[in-house]
Amino acid sequence: MVKKRWKKRGRSYDLLFILSSVFVLFLTLFLLTSTKQEEKHDVRQVPIPISSEKKTEPLSADLWKDKKSVMESQSEPAFGSASSGDIVTHSNFDREKEINTEIKAEAEGENRDEGEPLPVIAIVIDDFGFSYSLAEKIAAIDLPVTWAIIPYQRFTHETAQLAASKNIPYLVHMPMEALADKSQGASLIGVGMSAPALSKVVRDVFALLPGAVGMNNHRGSKATSDKKTMEALMETLRPLEKVFVDSRTSSRSVAYDMALCYGIPAVYNSVFLDHEKDIEFMRKQFQRAITIAKRRGWVLAICHNRPDSIPFLQELCDSNINVVKFVTVPELLEEEKGTMRRP
Repeated sequence: MVKKRWKKRGRSYDLLFILSSVFVLFLTLFLLTSTKQEEKHDVRQVPIPISSEKKTEPLSADLWKDKKSVMESQSEPAFGSASSGDIVTHSNFDREKEINTEIKAEAEGENRDEGEPLPVIAIVIDDFGFSYSLAEKIAAIDLPVTWAIIPYQRFTHETAQLAASKNIPYLVHMPMEALADKSQGASLIGVGMSAPALSKVVRDVFALLPGAVGMNNHRGSKATSDKKTMEALMETLRPLEKVFVDSRTSSRSVAYDMALCYGIPAVYNSVFLDHEKDIEFMRKQFQRAITIAKRRGWVLAICHNRPDSIPFLQELCDSNINVVKFVTVPELLEEEKGTMRRP
């Protein structure tokens, strides 16, 4: 009788042990699942607060000094290509700041006094020298612009003569080394060149295009970010009495600041107008340029000598735009006394 009771109790204890084990197993699985869910939620991106500071120009080297490097375009064309070259892209954080600034600038622009001078916009058209027929079409558009002619191309000399005949100021569009280049062979100015070699390249180019008012960089994300290279360039440009336009194909460019250090009249690009072929995109980029001009009084924007850009340029010419004044690069520098200090 006693043995039967102990057998029953033993079975009860076994059943209780099994049930307890099952409970512990389910509890462990539940806790593991909850932990994974928490970890999954913890890795979500935290929104970055938008600064209300007025100083929000994304192309300023000072503002980018302590920020992460902007990724370079993955399809940078080699020297001799008529494509746009390196294009600066912006992080979402900087674009959000820019949008806030644009909204504020639009309101400020609407309240401009009638007697106050209009903000000015200088458009530089890059990549001349490949097609003379395209140059003729752009020359027929009655809009104050500045051309940028790549040296040693098929129609370099003829394009310079055309610009001179139409009183269109032009720059040497100097091919410079880009981060995507495997060697310096794709450019005329590269990192690691000796100062005498670089100086000779620059002097030879201005001997080829003596009517050029100055220089801007074609591509050049690597060269314009290298202080030593830019020092050698500005050392050569200074006695030639030429101006410099920093195309800003890299957010880390030191070219503009270096030009100012050497007393060279300089300006920098803020907007690429046509790195997408869609004319609606070009219109939006132009509105961005207007917003910047309203905020600080001036802006320089870049487009390119391409078939898709001609209708857009003609549209600017035909439109009755009365919120900004179109000027050439020499006129812009004259109005600002040669130093376009950042706001």
